[in-house]
Amino acid sequence: MKSIVYSTRLSYDKNYKGPDEIILEIWIENLRICINEKNMAFTSQSPRTAINHFGTFNLPDKFCEGVKTLIESREIFEAGNVKVFTNLRVQLKQNKSQHTIIKK
Repeated sequence: MKSIVYSTRLSYDKNYKGPDEIILEIWIENLRICINEKNMAFTSQSPRTAINHFGTFNLPDKFCEGVKTLIESREIFEAGNVKVFTNLRVQLKQNKSQHTIIKK
């Protein structure tokens, strides 16, 4: 799949809290997905703010579909994980003075 290679700053990612660092990133055009050298993969309607553009090339379709599956799976996990721990906290607060078996 057609992909665009560019450099960007991690600080452009609103979820990133670390030092300002320049990294290589690839935007997979057909899937509207970014991947970078920090093992991050996420959806993006367009390439993020680029410092330098290095051109385009084709990534194997199988790899790109794997990245898409990873992102979709992570989104399902994250949504479910929030629900599990929210409900778990409620149950534990109700029984905070005792050891308890958590029921479904």
